[in-house]
Amino acid sequence: MIKEKCLHRLHQARTSHVRMLNALKLLVSGLNVDESQFKPNLTDTVFGKWFYEEAMLFSIGNSRMHLDEMESLLLTFNDQFTKIYQIYFNNKSGGFGGLLGLKKKASDAEKELAHRLYDEMVVLSDQIKQKLRVFESQLLSMSEEKFEELGCTAEEEPEPLPTAADTDEGTRYQYGARGH
Repeated sequence: MIKEKCLHRLHQARTSHVRMLNALKLLVSGLNVDESQFKPNLTDTVFGKWFYEEAMLFSIGNSRMHLDEMESLLLTFNDQFTKIYQIYFNNKSGGFGGLLGLKKKASDAEKELAHRLYDEMVVLSDQIKQKLRVFESQLLSMSEEKFEELGCTAEEEPEPLPTAADTDEGTRYQYGARGH
């Protein structure tokens, strides 16, 4: 059960990484994207939290070198993301407009730089996803006991409501206004 939860969180982290890259593509393509979709601090992202809080538990043994390589790619990816973020969201206009917090539009040169950085990020993302696939196969080959040894935990889930098959027909609770 713990192994299954751990793999599920890996899949969620991968999905969030892909979504962020897709939102960044929209931004670089010139569409208006809400700044709240992006988190400039790596450890605030779903992927960053998963990587530093959970994946690093497996940095013992075979996975250590692999996780170090993934971290290097992730840090480079985040550096480039930060540059793009600054181009589109941290451009303050000077003078009175800057005091009011008004932002100036990115210049054509900045937009071109953002496109090049995004293209490099796509390559980095592909490498990160490849490392994730290898890491996932390493996790799949591990026993459930190894997950428990490393301190992985299954997040608590609420108990499911009983079904009609689980309860006696006469004592079953009736939901709604027209219950028993």
